Amino acid sequence: MTVTSAVGYSAFHIEVAEGSSTLDAERERLVSHLLSRLGFGTGVVIAAAWGAGKSFMLSRLVTELRSVDTQVSIIKVRGARSTKLVLDYIQHAQPNQLLAIDDAHALSDEAFTLLLNHLVETGTPFIATISTEPSRGQGEPLRGRDLSALWTDLDSERVDLKGVGYDEATRIVNEASGKVQLDAVTRAQIIGEAAGSPLLLRELTQAAVDSDGWSLGDSFSLAVGPAVVSSRLIELVAPQLGELTERDRVALIVLAKLGPVAYPWATRLFGTDVINTLVRRRFIRRNPGSVEGVSTGVLYANVLLADADPVFIAKCERDLEQALVCLIRDGADSPEACVVVGTLWANDEDGTPATAGSPAEAARILERAAERANSAGHPISAELFARRARALHTSPGILEQLSRARAAQRDVHGAFELLENSPAAIHTERENDIRLLSWWMTLIQWDGDRESRRRTCFDVARSWGTVNDLVDDWEVLTSAGSELVESRYARGIDHLERLLEARSTSPEIRLRSLTALVPAYVYTGRARELDTAIDLGRTLASELIAVGSADSPEVRHASLEFLLHSGLFRGLTGTRSSTLMKDANSFALKAADSGDVAALACVNIVAGHAALVGGRADQALSELLAAAKRVEGTTAAILTPLILLLLTHTLAVLKQSDSARAMRTRLAAFENTRSPWQSFGEDLGLVQLLISSGDTDAARQKCLSIADTLDRRCRLMLVRVLHLAYALGEPAKKTVAQLGCPPPVEQCEVTRALEEHLRAADAADAFRLDAAATHLQSIGLFAESALAYGAAHVAHLAHGRTEAATSSFTAASHLAQGRGWTDSPGQRHATPQLQMASSPLALLTKRELEVGRLASVGLSNAEIAERLYLSVRTVESHILQARKKLGAGRRTELALHFRHTPGTHAGGTSHR
Repeated sequence: MTVTSAVGYSAFHIEVAEGSSTLDAERERLVSHLLSRLGFGTGVVIAAAWGAGKSFMLSRLVTELRSVDTQVSIIKVRGARSTKLVLDYIQHAQPNQLLAIDDAHALSDEAFTLLLNHLVETGTPFIATISTEPSRGQGEPLRGRDLSALWTDLDSERVDLKGVGYDEATRIVNEASGKVQLDAVTRAQIIGEAAGSPLLLRELTQAAVDSDGWSLGDSFSLAVGPAVVSSRLIELVAPQLGELTERDRVALIVLAKLGPVAYPWATRLFGTDVINTLVRRRFIRRNPGSVEGVSTGVLYANVLLADADPVFIAKCERDLEQALVCLIRDGADSPEACVVVGTLWANDEDGTPATAGSPAEAARILERAAERANSAGHPISAELFARRARALHTSPGILEQLSRARAAQRDVHGAFELLENSPAAIHTERENDIRLLSWWMTLIQWDGDRESRRRTCFDVARSWGTVNDLVDDWEVLTSAGSELVESRYARGIDHLERLLEARSTSPEIRLRSLTALVPAYVYTGRARELDTAIDLGRTLASELIAVGSADSPEVRHASLEFLLHSGLFRGLTGTRSSTLMKDANSFALKAADSGDVAALACVNIVAGHAALVGGRADQALSELLAAAKRVEGTTAAILTPLILLLLTHTLAVLKQSDSARAMRTRLAAFENTRSPWQSFGEDLGLVQLLISSGDTDAARQKCLSIADTLDRRCRLMLVRVLHLAYALGEPAKKTVAQLGCPPPVEQCEVTRALEEHLRAADAADAFRLDAAATHLQSIGLFAESALAYGAAHVAHLAHGRTEAATSSFTAASHLAQGRGWTDSPGQRHATPQLQMASSPLALLTKRELEVGRLASVGLSNAEIAERLYLSVRTVESHILQARKKLGAGRRTELALHFRHTPGTHAGGTSHR
């Protein structure tokens, strides 16, 4: 019976675009379906192109079968030896044994006939994998042979695979990387390049591990020169490229350099037959639902270039120059195409290139090439393109790109000089001047004398006569920013909200206003306005980030900046870190395709923050160091203060105090430009440093000092810092007294959860504490949840509810162990919340534990002093500190901790 399954994989790109995990769920259903098909006289044929995962699927099915004690015999076909393999199998075949045949398409004629007859005669159930394309480099395989007998002569089902889904791909990458922690962007680059192939996922991951990160570059890197490819990857991929024609090879190389392009455009360059052949062979991908319908990664092109004749490749690209220029003139203004053409023109200074048409046209192409180089983090190439363009024609866009390139190379003075001395005659088109003004305002943030630079910018921009209304909006925006920095929230928020209400406000100004409003709303406890601002900003940013809809790099970067800040503050206000990571991973795939350094750095920052909030400081360090490396020497370096701030916290958590202090020193250079929430973050970084050095008393006092200086309207920050003081030993009654009465406005979820914990602790209400712990856990605040469970444990004991106390303690312990906080001293991360999670006694010093243990068995202070060779006064001090940290009002309550805490008893020493 012939049954061709309609169920199969789809490439991960579709899964991410739809924002679902349907493909991996589909995979699980497919596995179950195929297993149910196997029985006497039945079989399954798994068909796929090279690398699409047929062997991976076979291995999964075999594992499932063996887990239920099914005997499986495996034949891995290797060309000329196939007849002997089949004969050996037939000779030793056992009844009720299932046969798995990997690469059945490579069987010889004789072997195929022998095997088919055996399966028909014996009714042996089987699983076979076959290739859907001609096999290459596998000895003497069957070419053009009809393999349909496997499912026509037998009662079997054929399933066609197209690659693994995103979740499965992520698992493969994580397994292949082992203990090495790859950052989110590198992981996305691997997944994107592999395009669903389990084999390539493993090999690209190994290459990334060996080279300490992604090594193949992107379309821009490829346009100016191939990357070094490992010999293992060349050995693996080269045979699959063996049957490509010269025209196929050139098409594959050029398409990789161009990045995603429209299908009609690709066919005009190379012909329909060439493009369709490459699509069918899975060397390039076609997505009819996208404007940019044809794309390929850089792996195949790099492998081809590693062994290609450079003279031949140069000749082919010269032949394509004319075609690319014609397409650019027709409106297919691909920046990658401009890079390919611009690379050929950049060093030719003998006048206008012959294919350009006019100096202005040539300059426009070189300007676009410079723009792409700047966004990809290659300022030297950008300057080369921009200088060549300026020699042909001067325009605001060319000056912008040249200024960007100089700023990225730390020639900030030269970058300003270009803008301040731009000829008035070139400022005739509003759109070009909008872009230039936007970049100028971004550049001002790099300079210490911002006010003076801003006045010069506004005066010069008004002299153009094209953007006066925008200059007015920028003045309002910068004035509002100054109000917020000075903590005059009402006036700053009013200015920003007026900008949003004005219909004439540009998308960039609207986004920048929303970016400033998000922390302002958090600070002032306006939960509803915060949700509205985030929803509005995410909608606007998503629209602008969509392909082709962003007006300029600054609009794209404003979109990214909003998504970055909204992500961080969503984490502060109650969004689970897993949700933030899902957003970051989805965006990472798009950013990896674009190669935009700012976008890639934003992904790393969000992923690093989510990892830090989730208790994975090692992963956070990997992400943030990757972000710092990406922005260095680029115009995305404006993200540096935020990266340094998060690195300070991460290094302190990891007890790398010297490195954390070094980051704080670097942060001091940005002191004049800090917003209130950045200042708050720096203060908390100092608290974390004090904790990691073991000075918890100083850390607690610093928390109280921060609370005293905070505006009472900043409820979230106030509650957070007082909650930390409580975790460091400050009595709940005092922290609640400092909080005062709850404000009448609705607070964000984190604020409500933390404040309820403090008030429940003040009331010593065990059941409220249990409820608070559950709430904290539900929003991803696991350390705080463990602390609440610990306090509930104490409160239950005080009322003699031993069973309830044990339940609360068990919940705290499970949280600690599940997050990996109790594996080793290095994993504790030194925060009292996490220490409390493993045991309520973990907050005590070694000497306090010794004194408390002896006191719990009834020894007096004098007896304890004599046994430990201490003074009575010192013993009294230790007992007082232990009672304070554990919230024990009396000596008898202190004894309860040592008697009823699981894992601790009077005759032993509690672990630290």
